[in-house]
Amino acid sequence: VVVDQAALDNAGTGGVWNRLSSGLPTPQRRGPYEFGTIASHARFSWFGGYSSSAVTDFDVRWRKARWNGTYGSWNRPGAWQRTPVTDVPLGLRTGNTYCVSVRAHNRAGQRSDWLPARCLARALDDRSLLRSTGWTAKRGSGYFGRTYLTTARKGATLTLPGARVKRVGLVASTCRSCGKVAVLIDGKRIRTVDLAGPRHKTQTLMLPAFRRQKATITLKVRSDARVRIDGLVVNRS
Repeated sequence: VVVDQAALDNAGTGGVWNRLSSGLPTPQRRGPYEFGTIASHARFSWFGGYSSSAVTDFDVRWRKARWNGTYGSWNRPGAWQRTPVTDVPLGLRTGNTYCVSVRAHNRAGQRSDWLPARCLARALDDRSLLRSTGWTAKRGSGYFGRTYLTTARKGATLTLPGARVKRVGLVASTCRSCGKVAVLIDGKRIRTVDLAGPRHKTQTLMLPAFRRQKATITLKVRSDARVRIDGLVVNRS
């Protein structure tokens, strides 16, 4: 029988003997809770989980993939192994998806399996997208990369060929008079995003996940009202 102090503390005087046997540690993921961002840094977090086995420390690994590439090998920084911390920072480059996974150790010397990774993508700037006619490139200090694209031409498109993608997010401005944009994967519409809102605000609008694939992503204006596109999130996971 393997016993640790937390199991003894939680067993209770009326418990049966098998309640004293330590189970494997069961860490749980926390943030980030979003799938896309324009931020240049993020913190990935977790905790020890709800288990009778007292978690002492964690192993942490991370990997990344370019929007049109494949994942590299897992990186395991020495300072992130057998560490008691419950979050780590990562710098984010545009167009990359970053994934972090952890496993836990307990006082009884047991180790959990690696948790499924938590993945976050930093958006591509609007300048990475191929434009049809009708778009105007503009600059502004309140926009991602200080640039954005705007049009009021129905049918105008922005495309990104060769993306490896499971989730798409639109970095765009909302306003009272803003129009609608359809998001297409290899020509098939998966969602039309209505950018009308009570006030002007640039935000990241993530769409539901679909089957991961290599595809051309197209943004197509569906109205004559003005739209402002600031970037595109391409999340691999």
